[in-house]
Amino acid sequence: MSTRQTDVSSTAAVIPRIVAGVGRSGTTWVQDALAQANSMRAVFEPLHPQNVQGADAFAHRCLFANDAERELHDFLSPFLRGEFHSLWADYRIESSRVRPRLRDFASPRQFKRYLRACSTAYRRISRYRGQRRYRLRITKFIRANMMLGWIKKNFDAKIVFIVRHPAAVILSQMNAPHAWNPQSNIARYRRDIQLMEMLDDNTSKLLGRNLADVEALALSWCIENGVALRQCRESGIPLVYYETLVDRGYPEWQRITAALALHVVPDQRLIAQPSQQAWGDKAKSPRLVRQYASWMKRIDKPTATTIQDTLNATGIRFYSIDQATPITSASDSAALRGGGRVGNVTGITFRG
Repeated sequence: MSTRQTDVSSTAAVIPRIVAGVGRSGTTWVQDALAQANSMRAVFEPLHPQNVQGADAFAHRCLFANDAERELHDFLSPFLRGEFHSLWADYRIESSRVRPRLRDFASPRQFKRYLRACSTAYRRISRYRGQRRYRLRITKFIRANMMLGWIKKNFDAKIVFIVRHPAAVILSQMNAPHAWNPQSNIARYRRDIQLMEMLDDNTSKLLGRNLADVEALALSWCIENGVALRQCRESGIPLVYYETLVDRGYPEWQRITAALALHVVPDQRLIAQPSQQAWGDKAKSPRLVRQYASWMKRIDKPTATTIQDTLNATGIRFYSIDQATPITSASDSAALRGGGRVGNVTGITFRG
């Protein structure tokens, strides 16, 4: 069993610690396990466009480490260095869902929906309110994957990046269409001049097509992870494969903990807890939550073909639709585990 950290220096308290990755890649699970083990306050998704005022202008931006972005720096500083508090950042509660409106009382069905939202909010407040007093903080991002090098340099942040099989991520996102609008992300990429200038011709051509939702989700996964892995390589940010984390357990958690300058590795009880965002009360058995290959039994052939075709078109080679675990060379795996440089693990080609 792990022991909790009780004496925190002022220097340790102000270090920005970040868990990043594409949504549904296991970032909430990792954040919560680390937060509970190390008595930390979990700061949730500061770049959520609907739940954080002003975030829409910065979500999914592509930035290089040396870019000057004062507005973004000022926006993120309260989350990473200050004492920003909100229902969303502290408790993962969408204020619009618990704010009573006339339409919530228009029918029994709508009223029940409102009561369910209030019940969920109460459970989350009960779970997370104790964390507000902790000095240490750990922040989760799923919309900052293409600016990790910039965040690391400008905030001297400790960052780990989680990547998960595209099929598992995409099927999970498809199961929650109200939360994932792939066309919105595609539109953002098209407007991002810096991103468009660095993408190769094949990926740029894909972005210019009219895409079905599955195609858009797959292309979004490839772009976000491809750019993020390039920045990890250039900035020495450790990469963690979700599947390897599940398979290897303690050694991978130990590596994550060390990369974030923490002292307590989560014990098995914390690791077994399901993600409250992806599963919540629906998780009947935490053991089943971690069966990372279950998507292979659920995916249909057209979806599988679309995902593999997108991986091929963008040059992504470290995952395949035929294999649930990542595909990397021994040298690349060793380098990534240490946060070192690798040859071309991202596969995706960039200009410049």
